[in-house]
Amino acid sequence: MVVATLLIAVGASDVARLVLGAALGWRRDRLLGTAVGLVLGTIVALGVGIGAWAAVLLFVPVWQLATRPGRHRAAAAVVGLLGLLVVAVLALGSAQPSPEGLVVTWYEALPYAGLTAVPPEVAAIVAASTLFLIESANVVVRLALAPLTAKETAEERRTGDGAVLFRSPDDVLELPLPGGRLIGPLERILILALALAGQFTAIGAVVAAKGIIRFPEISKDSAGGSKAEFFIVGSLASWALVGGAVALAGLGTA
Repeated sequence: MVVATLLIAVGASDVARLVLGAALGWRRDRLLGTAVGLVLGTIVALGVGIGAWAAVLLFVPVWQLATRPGRHRAAAAVVGLLGLLVVAVLALGSAQPSPEGLVVTWYEALPYAGLTAVPPEVAAIVAASTLFLIESANVVVRLALAPLTAKETAEERRTGDGAVLFRSPDDVLELPLPGGRLIGPLERILILALALAGQFTAIGAVVAAKGIIRFPEISKDSAGGSKAEFFIVGSLASWALVGGAVALAGLGTA
């Protein structure tokens, strides 16, 4: 439940930041996003009884500060730190308290027969992964794409095209492939749902459909090939995050 609580807090903070970002400046939307993440994370932590493990929630403000525009290296470091935290918590799995509390009691009392075979731990990690895959995963994907953007910028400068230098993950928003920031979360959540349902053939169909839809745009870039690189690297990074979510759900004790 510790990993689930952490991912719920981080994911909720980014979703709140995304929703509030259209109306507020970055200082306010990140501050409010952090507050939402901490409040929701605290509610979950108290509701599932993780006790002192709730200290992992201190990672939320660190995440929001490090992923601000202009902090590429800090963002890379905090993503790595998140990965280490998840691995460390999983390695100490036997030391985690058994889930108990109001949230667990509420979940077990839900009148849905389909949930009787789904342990609270699995339900929590699926909910946490879904929140994380909406916007927080975009931070990771933009980090993966940043070297390609820097390479493309350098090439354009050498040819005198006057490209704008991308300095941070948040700068890599206007990608050569339009709609990526919206399509990415939808694709990740759909693949996660299909994987959990065991519909692997359908996942193949989704991947194939994505390739077919993007093919006209990629084929027009036959000279440079940068769009193909963006497509491949972005897709692999996105799918890797979904794979991690499925693995956590499979462990069932996160």
